[in-house]
Formats: sequence, structure tokens, C-alpha cells
Amino acid sequence: MAVALVVAAACAGCPDPPCEAPDPACGAAVALLGSICADTNTDPSCVDDEAFAPLHLEGAVTPGGVDLVVHMGPQGGFHTFLSVRTWQLDPGDPSTPKGDAGNPTVTWTVKDGDTLLGTRTLRVGLLDNGDGSYERAGVAVVLDQDLVISPQNIDGRTLTIELTVTDVDGVTVTDTATVRAVGIIG
Repeated sequence: MAVALVVAAACAGCPDPPCEAPDPACGAAVALLGSICADTNTDPSCVDDEAFAPLHLEGAVTPGGVDLVVHMGPQGGFHTFLSVRTWQLDPGDPSTPKGDAGNPTVTWTVKDGDTLLGTRTLRVGLLDNGDGSYERAGVAVVLDQDLVISPQNIDGRTLTIELTVTDVDGVTVTDTATVRAVGIIG
């Protein structure tokens, strides 16, 4: 009986059945890793190519997993567009310049197994979605040109994308997604 009371008290105001942390409904800080609608298959309802799209299997359009486009740019380098959505973190101020000390630090990391392909860290304010969440969509993460040499070289590879967000209060949250790379020119 005492255990049930402790669980109920810890999740007061949460949905029924009680949620598990991390869950924004329980007041826990959460970060969700994403890309943009044009570059993944997770949200068939996306109408804005530049909008946030989560990088998780639930709802993936392509059977067997989540696709993430890896672009070959005009100079021959490769990049992908990644995004972040957060709840219960200090979002900072998106009107301030990148690097402002009042903004959260966001790091995206792209790996092929244990091999680091690319990473990008920004101190940047997140935009208010009006629903209690904040986001930054479409940040280019450049991949190592010595490891990704052609669209065919990256196409079909299983990549791990990691996200770490630390707000100005020192609260840190993470998310990870496994995706299938789709190499394209452009």
C-alpha cells in the first residue's frame, strides 16, 4: 500500500495510467531528436519541408525503419539536417546571436557504428511552438569527407544519431535514434 501511495504522489497530475519519466506530462525535461520533413519518412502529414520531423520508428512511412537523407553538396562534401524539440528546459532566447550564454547548448552527433562521422554543437535559443515545447529545426551537420565519399558510399548504412541538450541551469537531456542513410546529390 505504501508503494502505491509513493508512485501516485510522484506522478500527481500525470495521465492515467501513470507515465514514466522522462515525460513532459510529468514535468520531466525531455529532448526529442529530429530532422526536417523533407529529409525523413516519419511524418506523412508534414506539409512544410523545413518543419521538425521526429527520428523515431513510430509512424515511419517506409517499412523497416526511419530514412534520413544525407546530402552531397555542390563542393562535394556531405551533410544532413537535424533538429531538436524540448520540453521543461530553459529555451533561451532565439532572438539573441548564436553563442549567447543565455541559450542552451545543443550537440548532434552522427556515428556509423563506433566511427564518428560528424558532430555539431551550437549555443542557440529555441523557438516556442505554443504547446509547451521549443525547437530548432534544420541545422546542418557536416560529415567527414574522408569517410563519406559518395552518395553510394553512405546509402543504406545504419547510422546512430545522438542528441544532447544542456540548458543554462545545467539540466541535461539526451535522445538517440537509429536511421538508414539515403545518399543523394543536392
